[in-house]
Amino acid sequence: MEKNVEILTQGGQAQVGHALGKVPSGDPWEDLERHFSGSRLQGPQWRLLDFPPHWQPALEVTRRTQYVPVNLEERLDMVQRTVSQLANAVADLREALRDRPVMSNTSIIDLNSEQYSLRYSIPIVMEEWDDEVVATLVETETFGSGATPSEALSELKRRIVALYEDLASSDPGEFGMLPAAWWRILRHYVVADER
Repeated sequence: MEKNVEILTQGGQAQVGHALGKVPSGDPWEDLERHFSGSRLQGPQWRLLDFPPHWQPALEVTRRTQYVPVNLEERLDMVQRTVSQLANAVADLREALRDRPVMSNTSIIDLNSEQYSLRYSIPIVMEEWDDEVVATLVETETFGSGATPSEALSELKRRIVALYEDLASSDPGEFGMLPAAWWRILRHYVVADER
């Protein structure tokens, strides 16, 4: 007889039947309960202290939700496979993180312009990639990029001024829905300096 009998929710009935010396019924808990004269088996883990004299020493019976091999080499192989799967999952996560920018929010308080100033600070979304930084004014779909955050912000300010001037020199009656929204937003923030 084996010292340890593991009761498994899948595939454990034959092992129980072998240990009890009979054909299993299909329910390992029922088989053990019948063998031990109707004693109630409690909980997911318990130790049998009252055992037939031909079973030496007492059996430790553990219920498992998945197959757990009794052989230590098989257990080691199973742990190594699990560790390998986890290492692959970590590598996949690292790769996914490399493909995403570091996102942050900031605001600008001026446009680096002699002709235009801001009434209010403008919220900006920053995306830092490995080799490029992108600054975006989401409301007007205007962006600037550069090697550093300050370069990206400078380019964005230049483009905001260019968009403002382009819209200011156009007839608002000819605007489509998006340019009309951009003009409304820019007029809220930007002030043309009278000098």
